Amino acid sequence: AEASFSNLKISGRIQAKYNYAGMLCGYASESIQCDRIETSGTIQGTNAIGGMCGGAKQYKTVSITNSINRVSIEGVKWLGGFFGGMENYSGSCTIINSLNYGNVTGSERIGGFIGKCGDAKLTNCVNHSNVKSGYGILASASAGYNTYYCWANNCFWLNNVVDNTGTENGFGISKFEEKNNCEYFIPNSGNCILPNLEEKDLIEILNEWVNFNGVDTYRRWTYKKDENGKAYPVLEEVQ
Repeated sequence: AEASFSNLKISGRIQAKYNYAGMLCGYASESIQCDRIETSGTIQGTNAIGGMCGGAKQYKTVSITNSINRVSIEGVKWLGGFFGGMENYSGSCTIINSLNYGNVTGSERIGGFIGKCGDAKLTNCVNHSNVKSGYGILASASAGYNTYYCWANNCFWLNNVVDNTGTENGFGISKFEEKNNCEYFIPNSGNCILPNLEEKDLIEILNEWVNFNGVDTYRRWTYKKDENGKAYPVLEEVQ
């Protein structure tokens, strides 16, 4: 039976001896739906590690909405801030209106949100972290030989060359079913700008999507400032 989680905050420290580790679930044998989940802590291991979910069985779906990950991950391959690796590429991971702060460090198929899965659908998401040897949003997606299924809309990742923070590239694939408004952003003292989208304001674009798709369903975005006085994106608390 499909599992559903909502309004949870999970924190911990995991030293994984085997593949598939996540703060919410290591391996999903059935499809799961998550809404308003916040995870924090650290996970160290080898393969298929995600801040929320390490991996899932063939033909299953992982769906995550309005959620925040702060888990820092260290491993080898199939690592993602939200989702690690989908078995045999057959299955899907959908992430909507969510935010990653957790750094991801590994060597192969490393993504700010997803390491590897069958098909990926990402919408209105932001990665504000460092992804070493990987990609700001998604590393790998495939549903068959040389066939890529990825939908990415309004997905943004940190890339600040001056401060040497963030990630240069957002995606480890070049073929998409659909891709719109996916670019890196640069923080400054007042906001975060999108240099390849006419220097538009990051939060304005995110909230345009929320306003159009339903403020009762999706959390709105705003800015806070870090210890260096630079603005960074946050999801507003639910009232």
